[in-house]
Amino acid sequence: MKYLEMKSITKSFPGVRALQDVSLSVDEGEIVALVGENGAGKSTLMNVLGGIIKADVGKIFIDKKEVQIHSVADAQSNDIAFIHQELSLFPQLTVRENLFIGAFKEVMSRAPTIISRRAMTEKTREIFSKLEMNISPIARVEQLPMGERQIVEIAAAVLRDAKIIIFDEPTTSLANKERQKLMEIMHELKAQKRLVIYITHDIENALQVSDRIFVMRDGKNVHDSNCEGLTKVDVVKMMIGSKAGKTFNKTVRKIEPLKVVEFRDIHAEQKVNGISLSLRKGEILGLYGLVGAGRTELVRAMYGLNKITSGEILINGKKMKKLNPKKLKKMGVAYLTENRREEGLFLELPLNYNITITDLKKISGKFIHIIKNDLDRKVMKGIIDSLNISTPNMHQLAGKLSGGNQQKVVLGKWLHLNPGIFILDEPTRGIDVGAKNEIYRLIDEITQKGISVILISSEIEEILGMSDRVVIIANGRIAGELEGNNITNENIIKCAMS
Repeated sequence: MKYLEMKSITKSFPGVRALQDVSLSVDEGEIVALVGENGAGKSTLMNVLGGIIKADVGKIFIDKKEVQIHSVADAQSNDIAFIHQELSLFPQLTVRENLFIGAFKEVMSRAPTIISRRAMTEKTREIFSKLEMNISPIARVEQLPMGERQIVEIAAAVLRDAKIIIFDEPTTSLANKERQKLMEIMHELKAQKRLVIYITHDIENALQVSDRIFVMRDGKNVHDSNCEGLTKVDVVKMMIGSKAGKTFNKTVRKIEPLKVVEFRDIHAEQKVNGISLSLRKGEILGLYGLVGAGRTELVRAMYGLNKITSGEILINGKKMKKLNPKKLKKMGVAYLTENRREEGLFLELPLNYNITITDLKKISGKFIHIIKNDLDRKVMKGIIDSLNISTPNMHQLAGKLSGGNQQKVVLGKWLHLNPGIFILDEPTRGIDVGAKNEIYRLIDEITQKGISVILISSEIEEILGMSDRVVIIANGRIAGELEGNNITNENIIKCAMS
């Protein structure tokens, strides 16, 4: 029996079975790469181990003993450290302060309530010495480059004497030199008999640094073997598998050459580094990329939610200045954010408030802006009927609806404005298969009316099944553009991992 054993782990969320009978084992002094497409279940499995979520079914054994991990504190008490892609440091504090938050007993002086800063400094230097890093203990974290911040997080795990260390996409925001240093530290942790689980989309790197590779697909483990002899192509084929069984509505569309949106060498805050692309009238343009690629950041920049530092955006041939949501809405650009519950809905308000709030003039009196119930009912009936929203009445609270019906409400609040351009960011995330098929039907129907769609999705099948053209983004840049018969699983994955 290996040091860590996760057996028959199953986890479901509303409408989605995220993990199905998954088993994973890792031994001391071993680096195991955990790979798979977006939504394969990698992070969910590690969130179970890290105490962030609780499995519905399954057992976890550490050092041959069954353990119960129901919280982050439980995970830490079992010597598990989880180093997330988004670091959990306090940037305004010093390096040594970040290391010893939650571990002040280690540096208490004889007086029980006095902390020895000298002891903090000495122990911090000792840990960095083990990691062969020279980082000042008194530097503020916000002053450090991203690579050194990640080392600080690793040092905190070493300080807690974590035996099991989980890295979630640790190289996403690192330069090549910093990546190389991180790989050296992983091998140093291995030499210290620590157990490393490495979640990554960088297949080539995973094969180089890891002893074993564990491949997941659709919430199941599909491959577990030594890395020796495997190639990137082998792993990609395991990740993709057979993509059958999903129903998409994609009819023949009349796509006009007119460019309704143009991005010209766009640089923006948060991972957008010189992107140029266009959207044609009546077209569905699929945007695909791995976690952190910059897809959402690009469309947020277009909608005035992230700051553009250079480049131009043209809408219907007009160069845009001082972008903001109000201006974009007036120009007929609708935006469904990926987080419908926090950014797309008022959960404690009824459906009619959620849908007609985007154009109160439409349902108010001619001279005095007082809501007229008959106009409100007319708009609501049209949206509920056309989108087939399942609700007892128009006054039902949005938070009481199923995920699929909530997503229809978010669509509905834009549809009655008759937009010419739709930005759909993960439009079917977290909804069941039946609701997905209805969303696909609606997307196809609006394109038949000449509406243009930018479709962002983490599901390759969705991108394949709905898109007329696909742009793949990696590290804030365009990694490939595919059209016609070139739009395949393998081509998309290769570009995304380039």
